[in-house]
Amino acid sequence: MPPKHGRHSLHQPPTTDVATAPANDRAMGRRAWLLGSLPLVAGIPIVQAVTGCSKPPPNCMDGATLSAEELEQRAKIGYTERAPKADLTCVRCAQYVPAQAGDCGTCRVMPGPTNPQGYCKLFQPNAS
Repeated sequence: MPPKHGRHSLHQPPTTDVATAPANDRAMGRRAWLLGSLPLVAGIPIVQAVTGCSKPPPNCMDGATLSAEELEQRAKIGYTERAPKADLTCVRCAQYVPAQAGDCGTCRVMPGPTNPQGYCKLFQPNAS
């Protein structure tokens, strides 16, 4: 039995040749693809914020700018880059002097840069 709809049979879907398809159909395909990918592109900053991929934490243990005596003093008071508990971080200490967001601050009792998430044995909670 010959096909009833032009050159296509009822059992085979028509094939679209990109070279012979009207330009308007191809433009709509690109437009639909671009519009469909917008939610994916818009979600990238959200994923970065949730996973913390924006900026790595500062490294405030750089010994290149400190003397051997200063490094020894930091070791004596048990300074570490990460506090053992969230409520014991340098940023919550009365001795901490903050810097710009994401940078190392300073400390009134310890020489050198101080990580806001760091800790030492001289921790004194903020009054506020």
